[in-house]
Amino acid sequence: MAAMYEFLQRLDSDAIRKLYQNLDAVWNGRAQQLNARLAAERLPIRVANLSSIWTVCYTQPACYHWMFQYYLKAQGLAFSWVGTGRFIFSLNYSDADFTEVLEKIVSAAHAMHADGWWWSDAALTHKLIRRRVLKELLATYWARLRGRTSAPWHGGPVPQGAQARALDPIGSISSPRSK
Repeated sequence: MAAMYEFLQRLDSDAIRKLYQNLDAVWNGRAQQLNARLAAERLPIRVANLSSIWTVCYTQPACYHWMFQYYLKAQGLAFSWVGTGRFIFSLNYSDADFTEVLEKIVSAAHAMHADGWWWSDAALTHKLIRRRVLKELLATYWARLRGRTSAPWHGGPVPQGAQARALDPIGSISSPRSK
């Protein structure tokens, strides 16, 4: 405890004050800068922020928004550990640091767009996506209750026994790897 107290006393209070000076204006301006760039390049992503804590919002419905985190990882960026759409920036990011992050976000969005994950269909809405996913879940559930040997989404055989357990997600309750 004494070491922590000494460390805090050695901190330059002016440097700390400088970090918090115009904090909201700086981060709001950075979010606006990124949103303007994304809009200019017609990418379906925007950010919303509360100071240096940001969340990613998508402007068009799609089933695969969650994949954006992997495109960001390929660029060397990672979301915070809370979910798949939140950035928590350090307060000491310089303008040059932020510009580098901005370029990586835009590059990741372009890559995801180029790979075809954000195509537009006028009939596609959030409501229709939710209904489609629910319909697929219910069809799978009922097929397994009835003992069908094929899954409705791919027509192949449903694995049984040890083979089925080997395909379970890591960490799920029924996974042998979680025991």
